[in-house]
Amino acid sequence: MYSKFIIVMALLIAPIVSKSGVNDLIYNNGFEQVFFVGGITTTANVIVRLNQFDDYIIPSVGSYVIPNPIENGTPFQVEIISTPTSILCSAENNLGVVSSSDIIDVDISCGNLVTIYQVKQELVTGLVALENLLVTACKDNRGYWVQTIPGDIDYIGADYSASYVNKNDMVCTGDSAVTRVGDRISLNPAFANNFFGQVQMVHESLIVHSNGNALPDPVIVPVVDLSGGVTVPIEGVLIKVENVVVTAVQTPAGAGESEPSNAFEVNDALIVDDIIYLANPFPIVNDTYDQITGILTFTNNLIKLLPRYSQDVFQPETLSFSLVINEIGYDHAGLGKVEYIEIFNPTNTPISLINISLYLINGNINPEYHRYDFDALGVLESGQYLVLGSPNMITNVASGALTQVLDGINSKQNDLIGDIVLINRSNKNVIDSHSL
Repeated sequence: MYSKFIIVMALLIAPIVSKSGVNDLIYNNGFEQVFFVGGITTTANVIVRLNQFDDYIIPSVGSYVIPNPIENGTPFQVEIISTPTSILCSAENNLGVVSSSDIIDVDISCGNLVTIYQVKQELVTGLVALENLLVTACKDNRGYWVQTIPGDIDYIGADYSASYVNKNDMVCTGDSAVTRVGDRISLNPAFANNFFGQVQMVHESLIVHSNGNALPDPVIVPVVDLSGGVTVPIEGVLIKVENVVVTAVQTPAGAGESEPSNAFEVNDALIVDDIIYLANPFPIVNDTYDQITGILTFTNNLIKLLPRYSQDVFQPETLSFSLVINEIGYDHAGLGKVEYIEIFNPTNTPISLINISLYLINGNINPEYHRYDFDALGVLESGQYLVLGSPNMITNVASGALTQVLDGINSKQNDLIGDIVLINRSNKNVIDSHSL
């Protein structure tokens, strides 16, 4: 009898470990250890729900604490159940497990539900919330661009329909991407402001609703409408300019920018900048483009067009009659001078070599480290080859082929990352390309 009493007392005195791995204090000091959940809110009268049953109306802006505590080791979830009219809110750090301390960082950010038109016309500033925007461009470590497009319920025209969203640690690709081009998102919230003349937003938080949505057709805008040092209503919109001529390259950097600018000017009016994509090959004065697509922006006191990728600048050759880069001979060990690039006309029609150039591109050194123009060669006949080779190799090319000397032993620099691109200079179309 005495031994049974000792065993029972020992069990009562020993600490009991709960399923969460934390000593169950109800056996130690008569009560369970509990903690509170709260944070900071930017808006009053938001109703939150703790763990699917405990509703609480947050009475005021600032710090809040949900009155009912929860036991240590318990999972918690805070949901936003209701917000004031025309207000959108989101909660950060709203999922977790209580671990021996109060939860004080379930912060609630709210913004007035507005349209992008209200933001861009500066009818609203500060914290705002916007729904169902389409991401049209994105740049790592800079930010992204959003637009309301034809067919959207809020769409009332191209003017004031798009905005830049600043996020200095932006990630646009991979598993860590914040958002991607083609995403439908809601900003909830963002901070609307005027940054040195550019009406923009600063990223706070967003919700991605869907991926891979089609982008709108770019708005065609005459270049003459885009000159000058002031912003325009269509700033931020995806646009296209047509039939333009390069009138200056490496234009002076804007306020706060560094040299070289890596920008060029078309039609003595519009700057095409490399903020998102650097044109490769980089143009020279009097080059012409059938079209250039990109985001129109106002930054550093200048109106600029921002191509997003090569297709915005160089359109693939659409003709069925086209030249091909047929073969590339790399440097051989001990025979460094034996290298060549072979271009072939596979069509049944002679092809003029006027305005046809081969660009050697290496981003580690320069956008373009060599260019070969073929104008002087005239025409490449059907089935004929054009061979560019080192001097000792050219002498062994079969008769009937056109030839041109490659400059230098390592003129292709094939030990570095680069591309060989065949371009029609008259319209900047890419005829063919090959990555080294």
